[in-house]
Amino acid sequence: MKTILISSLLFSGISIGATIFDESINGELSDDNTMPTALTGLSVGSNVIIGTLLSNPDDDREYFTITVPTGFTWSGLVIDSYVGTPFEDQSFLAYVAGDSIVSPTSASANDLDGNGLFGQAQIGNDIFPALTGANSALPAGDYTFWFQETAPVDIAYELDIQLAAVPEPSSAFLGLLGLVGMMGRRRR
Repeated sequence: MKTILISSLLFSGISIGATIFDESINGELSDDNTMPTALTGLSVGSNVIIGTLLSNPDDDREYFTITVPTGFTWSGLVIDSYVGTPFEDQSFLAYVAGDSIVSPTSASANDLDGNGLFGQAQIGNDIFPALTGANSALPAGDYTFWFQETAPVDIAYELDIQLAAVPEPSSAFLGLLGLVGMMGRRRR
């Protein structure tokens, strides 16, 4: 019975992550595309970033870099919260693989690995496939984000960067071997 309970918890998709950055506690994210804020300590599951974009779109660009550790993949980006004052429905988000991003004054879509607009319509949704164009997770490494409100409104947001563990081939093989052994034992 204990084995079933532990197995259920391990494979149920329960997030194990936490808030990795909160601007109200940690201060503002960087406004310098060549020196984005380094967000560390990401773990499997949810890794939440809480912040605000202020009403002057030329002054409040936010840049941050995540490092996906070896043995993990970047598998999702969920909009947990998005509130505009007054009502605003879209903000710009872009990313590149690496530890810095192109200057916004000279950027083109070709300089970015992915970009798009998101807002209240995407709350609770995973925008990872739309942003990255990937149907599967991206590998370990550095990814830098550029986040900006383009209208004269204040935005409060929560982004959930989701990481998944890469299964070790030996673990999968041992699991399969155990399953075959159990099936053979049942037949006797």
